[in-house]
Amino acid sequence: MDVKDELQATLKQSKKFQDLSNRREAELQKTISAMQRRIDELEGVISGLNLDGVHKRYKRVLKIVQEKRCSLAEAMRQYGVPRNTLRDCIGICELFIVDEEKYERVLGCERDKSWKVSVKQIEMCCRETLKEYRAQSKRLKEEGKLLPFYPGEEFYTRK
Repeated sequence: MDVKDELQATLKQSKKFQDLSNRREAELQKTISAMQRRIDELEGVISGLNLDGVHKRYKRVLKIVQEKRCSLAEAMRQYGVPRNTLRDCIGICELFIVDEEKYERVLGCERDKSWKVSVKQIEMCCRETLKEYRAQSKRLKEEGKLLPFYPGEEFYTRK
């Protein structure tokens, strides 16, 4: 085998390694993407100490309603969130948007009451607090800054 043949063989081998490396990199990128999605899911885990997932879900559904000018039901369907899941935490999100300072006080107060506060407890307290903001909430809903969720009187009372 002469030098030219050896160089061609080496070049061919190098190309095979490059192709293999490219395929492996593509596989690793898929794995990284899947892991990132899982991290995003876990960051959305909701507890009385971490309500980020609640707010993120609300904002994404609101964004769909605003951008696509569709109904609340259609926006929830597109985002893939059940109506009850959104409804069960809507007071938390609305109070945060209407009066963030009051929301923080309510949250702090509930967390001070118990070392293990539940999302349900926080939701009930936020709903009760929202009584004071009915007119403002209605206006913000009409302006599209809150989801078009119009609850009855029982929404504002602790159960």
